[in-house]
Amino acid sequence: MSTTAATDSQSNPVANNSDDKQKQGTTVEEDNSQNVIYNYDGAGASHTGQTTNGLDSTTYITYKDVNGTVEKGLNVASNQPAVNSESIVNYDDSKGQVVEHSEITNTTDTDQDINYLILLPKFYAYGNSQNLVTTETLDEIIKNAGIDMTRFQVFPAYNDDSSNFANLRQIQIKGKLKPNEKLAFNINLQASGLTDQDLYNNSFNNIGAWLFDSNGNTASTATAYFRFANQVKSPVDSDAKYLVTYYSNGVYTVAPEDVQNIMPQMNADH
Repeated sequence: MSTTAATDSQSNPVANNSDDKQKQGTTVEEDNSQNVIYNYDGAGASHTGQTTNGLDSTTYITYKDVNGTVEKGLNVASNQPAVNSESIVNYDDSKGQVVEHSEITNTTDTDQDINYLILLPKFYAYGNSQNLVTTETLDEIIKNAGIDMTRFQVFPAYNDDSSNFANLRQIQIKGKLKPNEKLAFNINLQASGLTDQDLYNNSFNNIGAWLFDSNGNTASTATAYFRFANQVKSPVDSDAKYLVTYYSNGVYTVAPEDVQNIMPQMNADH
């Protein structure tokens, strides 16, 4: 399957502003009682996408563990504070599958021209996003989404070497959506090389779905935030103590040893 060259989205000044903040058919859970993914659900959290001129747009992740349980992360508007809107994926289950979902739907009864940009974690230069890459080629992504290439053009962009699909950072789609038609992209991602600093300093990832108007201006943005962490288990017979950390300027710092020494032992009661 052929695709159009990447020059369009690479020349878009908005699309290259890195300072801006499974496939279908599987039941998706949002139950925080499970240990695959935790979604913040307090003040500032949002589960809504964006709607502009009858075009609904959203992006979110799902995580499928080795047992086949699938849980859904938050989909949030980009004006929500990241620290108050993120999902936390249990990195202990490193054999699981992260999937980036980006969806756009024409809810009107007329054809609608779209200029839609999907941002992968590789687009963003901060957090541990550089270690979260796609495991599929662009042709596979397009095929799995069922894109009719007679009606749509696809413009990919890469970080560095475009021959390595792991460097894919964004996909721009232009074309005409029929009434009530929906495009759904489900992009498999793989985390690798995450260090303890990545897991404990609140370093988050972004994915995004941006919609542009006929003049090339940003009409709406949907952004989802998530990070990885190791789940702390506390069996009754554990000899481990609770870990003390301080949070400042977006970073968690482990407290000195003299503070750690006075912490109680972890157990099932507290």
